[in-house]
Amino acid sequence: MFTEREEVRVSLLDGVRAFPRPPLRRSARVAVTGDWDAGKLALLLEGVHGLLAAGVVADVDAAELGAPDTPDRALGDYLETGLPPLWSAFRSGRCSVTLGGTLTGPGGMLASLVDSVPPLGDNTVHLQPLDWLAAGLRPPGGHVCLTVAPEDIGAATQLALSASLECLRP
Repeated sequence: MFTEREEVRVSLLDGVRAFPRPPLRRSARVAVTGDWDAGKLALLLEGVHGLLAAGVVADVDAAELGAPDTPDRALGDYLETGLPPLWSAFRSGRCSVTLGGTLTGPGGMLASLVDSVPPLGDNTVHLQPLDWLAAGLRPPGGHVCLTVAPEDIGAATQLALSASLECLRP
């Protein structure tokens, strides 16, 4: 039991619905691009949850993202109301980030980002509103790369097309 002075802290990260783990051996890549917006990105990411195995990497402009230390309270308010937090990015430049999963509320969706490549590169996990992530994906060069099991190539391609995005296979 907890005393009155002890507090149980639950992070929003604890509620993230993780994407299925990427395939360990054989894999195929499906690059997705297009006219990004939060709705299209949400459709794509929701669909990734239904794949057998998937790794998701986004090439984004870090200047469009929110600060990685945005308080949970502000992000929770976004999930409830759709009003974006006021904490803005303090870095810029194109970078690749791994997306770990999603968290959805009545006001919108958050994606968990694993920062492992500069300029973010501090090996932290934080949440980003999909509006900001979609803005970071806008051209030039923004895309999402899905690493999937070979038997999921068709499903991954269909996800892109059903979200009104373009699917490019190398």
